[in-house]
Amino acid sequence: MNKFVFVDILQCWEVLMNLNLQDPKLIVVAAVVILVIAVLAWLYVRKRRSTTADLRQRFGPEYGRAVREHGQNERPKRSWRIARSGLKS
Repeated sequence: MNKFVFVDILQCWEVLMNLNLQDPKLIVVAAVVILVIAVLAWLYVRKRRSTTADLRQRFGPEYGRAVREHGQNERPKRSWRIARSGLKS
């Protein structure tokens, strides 16, 4: 290992060991990170529900049959995409 890399690792470790967990800046950064993760998760779930609702509206009872047949995953959506594009699975 290169001597400079080892020194950098030691300096990083030293900085990590000196963190004050009650530092207001650190608390704000942690809160912002948690908030960003929560918003991204909410957007993902919202998009997923929207896609499912669109498919239910578009295909009606056929969507429910496909979900029962293949399970609640990407298979029904994938099979419809393939069917609409004219490709063979």
